[in-house]
Amino acid sequence: MKKKSGKINKFYFLIITVSSLAFIGCTNIQETTTNNSPTPAQNHTTQDQKIATKNLNKLIVMDYMEALSTSLMPVVSAKILSPNYQELRKEFANMDYHAAGSELAAAAAPLKTAITHRRNRADAFIAEDDIVIVRYYISGTHSGNFYGIPATDKSFDIPAAAVFWLEDGKITKSWSMADEAGFLRQIGKPLPARADGRWEAWPHVLPARTGNEIMKEALANPIDSQEYRNKLQLNAWKAPAYKKQVLHADQSQRKGLRSGFFNLLDAGTQPGIKDNPFLAAFPDRVDMISNLVADGKRAVIQFRLTATNSRSLFGIPSKNRPVSAVEFGFQEFDGETWKFNWWFGDDLGMLLQIGGPQDYWFQGEAEPSE
Repeated sequence: MKKKSGKINKFYFLIITVSSLAFIGCTNIQETTTNNSPTPAQNHTTQDQKIATKNLNKLIVMDYMEALSTSLMPVVSAKILSPNYQELRKEFANMDYHAAGSELAAAAAPLKTAITHRRNRADAFIAEDDIVIVRYYISGTHSGNFYGIPATDKSFDIPAAAVFWLEDGKITKSWSMADEAGFLRQIGKPLPARADGRWEAWPHVLPARTGNEIMKEALANPIDSQEYRNKLQLNAWKAPAYKKQVLHADQSQRKGLRSGFFNLLDAGTQPGIKDNPFLAAFPDRVDMISNLVADGKRAVIQFRLTATNSRSLFGIPSKNRPVSAVEFGFQEFDGETWKFNWWFGDDLGMLLQIGGPQDYWFQGEAEPSE
């Protein structure tokens, strides 16, 4: 019954959205002016168009997420993916890149065989302009060789995030990140070594700017909306030059639901965590923002933690390597009050970049569980 109810809600959402588009189209035809300055009615219409486009983009991405990893995917892809669609990053990009061109890739089974009984549960669709960001969870069974890791027949349930860009009702690009470290921990296997000894994280990054740059631009172009104010609060968290000026002093009601590099923290030993905390490991840290989106009471930020790992991280010895690790922050506001934050970082990518041992995930165990 739940699935049926969801379909009904989506159906009514589509009716409302299409009705809005029809009204907007009629308004555009009827309202004309010789004045170059937009009238209040035109401004209102433009805003309605943006809302309708945003809602349609959500529906398109919802269709994509419902079809993902199912037999419907070829049909849905043909319908909603642009002819020039680009997949900028795969869900398991670090594992894929680590295995590529090696004996690990040669041994790997097709993804549908390696991961069976897969389900995707999306709980957040946050849209603005041409972009939709999704938080979802992947569950399944590790039934075949997955990037060089033989089947364990163990089940897993991990978070993931994806970014979609759309144009004219088609998805033009996507960028995805699954919790690869969480996957390895749940199946009880470390990332296997390559014969050539190469250990590298997925190297490609999205364009990004500093929080200070984005904040300066935002303050110069104010918008009277709660979404704009929510974005300012989230932006201020990553904009040191504006943090005291913009961020609300009282953050007592803000509750953290998940730490950014949860697996690195959770797998660490207590002495290592206490004596070598996260922030101290990256004294020259600068966060570079790729996407900052607000939609209703929710906002999300996608950024890269850039720094030099010049000190021990949770007891992992420093090798003075540069780091550029991706992190998402999904936030929720109640009016002016920042209520919840949920962070999701690329733990496996971070460990690969700092040169940490892959058995880090299984500290305290005699050996990874079988």
